[in-house]
Amino acid sequence: MALSPEQYASELRFKLSLQGRVDVEQVASSLGIRVYEDELDGCDGVLLRLDGKALIITSRKCTYSTRKRFAIAHELGHFCIPSHDSCEFRCTEAESSSYRAISLFEREGNKFAGELLLPLSEIEKVLKGPPSMRLI
Repeated sequence: MALSPEQYASELRFKLSLQGRVDVEQVASSLGIRVYEDELDGCDGVLLRLDGKALIITSRKCTYSTRKRFAIAHELGHFCIPSHDSCEFRCTEAESSSYRAISLFEREGNKFAGELLLPLSEIEKVLKGPPSMRLI
């Protein structure tokens, strides 16, 4: 039985002993994936696989560091989720920024990225009840 995208992200965090803020470029490097920045039209990120190697490309237009981190984490999701076995994923700005993405693969990439960057287990440690405005 396949795991959920969140479980694959948790598994990766455990395997790499990740805690706190995750350096997604270091995670990619640990998995043998090179990360580049280039001009991309209508995409925040792309995952390419060729001859057993993988490459993540992020858009130069993506100027917010948090959005770029999410794009890389999203592409890592495509790499880590076994059913995402395509040689190329082009993730549009609209789909990677919405949990209501049309494609199942894009929704799963978003869920993986969310759990990799902000895992529920770490949120639960801080939230011992409903969040207060002070905590937020």
